[in-house]
Amino acid sequence: MSTDKNKAIVRRFFEAFEANDRDTLKALLAPEIVIYLPGDDEPVNREAFLDIIQGWKAAFSDLHFGIEHLIAERDVVATYVSLGGVHSEGDFLEIPPIGRQFSVTVMTIERIAERQIVERRVVFDLLDLMQQLGAASIPR
Repeated sequence: MSTDKNKAIVRRFFEAFEANDRDTLKALLAPEIVIYLPGDDEPVNREAFLDIIQGWKAAFSDLHFGIEHLIAERDVVATYVSLGGVHSEGDFLEIPPIGRQFSVTVMTIERIAERQIVERRVVFDLLDLMQQLGAASIPR
């Protein structure tokens, strides 16, 4: 498949995440996908990841991704995005909502096979997010 088609799959993933479109997410994420996330020692499977997405959507209003860079080579797509929202809906990692906005940069690498994402690696500063939500502080 062409790199342009692979990039389109990744764009659709971010759009479906924002829209909380579980059917499209299931279509884009291969049943056997392996996902590596910050804070998790072991990779997660598709169903666990769909639950994680649901948790983000339940905790944050105005959750949005801004794709800054989308680079593809062969079957791999690398993405640099800004992620923002407001923690105003529900608990996130046991942190109750207090209406704080957040903005973090996220880097992802997706491997595509047969028009689906079969591997996903996500990197972002989880401590920075926790600090923005008022749940962590670093003494100076």
